[in-house]
Amino acid sequence: MRISQRNRYYADQENRELLNAGNLASEKIKRLLNQGSVAMNTLSFIVQKYGVGNDFDEIAKGILSTNRIDALELVEGGIITHVYPLKGNEKAIGYNILADTFRNKEAFKAITNQTVFYAGPLQLKQGGMGIVGRLPIITNGKYWGISAVIIKLSTLVNLAGIEPSPKSTYTYQLSKINPNTKKEEYFLPQTTAFNNEHSINVYIPDGEWNIYVKKTITPFFPWAGVLQMAGVLVSLLLAVFSWYVARQPIKLQQLVNEKIGELKKAETEIVESEEKFRTLVEQSLVGAFIIQNDKLIYVSPGFELITGYSKQELLQGTIFGDLIHEDDLARVKLKYAERDVHLHAGSDSPVKIINKEGKIIQIEVVASKILYKNKPAVIGTVIDVTQK
Repeated sequence: MRISQRNRYYADQENRELLNAGNLASEKIKRLLNQGSVAMNTLSFIVQKYGVGNDFDEIAKGILSTNRIDALELVEGGIITHVYPLKGNEKAIGYNILADTFRNKEAFKAITNQTVFYAGPLQLKQGGMGIVGRLPIITNGKYWGISAVIIKLSTLVNLAGIEPSPKSTYTYQLSKINPNTKKEEYFLPQTTAFNNEHSINVYIPDGEWNIYVKKTITPFFPWAGVLQMAGVLVSLLLAVFSWYVARQPIKLQQLVNEKIGELKKAETEIVESEEKFRTLVEQSLVGAFIIQNDKLIYVSPGFELITGYSKQELLQGTIFGDLIHEDDLARVKLKYAERDVHLHAGSDSPVKIINKEGKIIQIEVVASKILYKNKPAVIGTVIDVTQK
């Protein structure tokens, strides 16, 4: 009886460790995908606002400087017309993603739902495996094209910490149901079976992926059956078991130290991203803001300039709706309440706000829902279009 209880104890303990490892890898992937979504929304806004000029490379370089994305693409209709960096990606130019019946299903999914969707991993036209994030660009209520990001599979695996390594405590596998064959495909070179009771999987809806996790080293508790059957080895196995239990505090401390190191690294990456974000937006005349729990928790100097209020005034419990003119308040509240924030320039008329002097200002707003410090929030930009 005690052996059976001990067996269940170690099974539960291992499942908790595997679930923690899977969730940590999932969160790292989601942070990377969130960077891709911000990049695509930024490019989409610029195309909607100003069209496609001759400065795509300069704009794309600025967007990519604040994240870990490998490439940024612009698709007109269904044809890739621009890509940055161009070196190494030349073969992608001119490729019609909607005409390729083997790859267009996930592209049409993004267009139909008018939201970001990550396709792949798939073999890229320019070579290598990668995932492709796509966001439809809507101008004057009509489909214009797509803003897209490329994330190499090696980049995703490295940043998620799921690369194969014999020294790792855990073994990972990344899979997805192929939209054409409807069969599950695996993308990491692991031969270990992941369909037994000693593994778990975590689902990532952004790309419809599964991350499987299992211990690299065979767990201790399966040997309980041997203990029951081999009576002549009882004393030896009990001695080994006692030694194993005595080592648990050391092993657990090692695991805790590993997790602390991973969390500190993740925290450093977040801080660096936030510093780059602040540098980018605070040097721009475009107003930037973050709303959490219906209140402004961050505003850029450009936002202060447009509204006329100081940062101190805006962050003392100010609700964004307090600034909106009563004519537009109901429309803005409806947009904010939707599952995805669709305040995109070109699809809505400008929003009227009242500045500190009581003057009516016309602004255009682009906003998206994000996770900020592990809590739901809305990040957005505003542009003063009163003179226009």
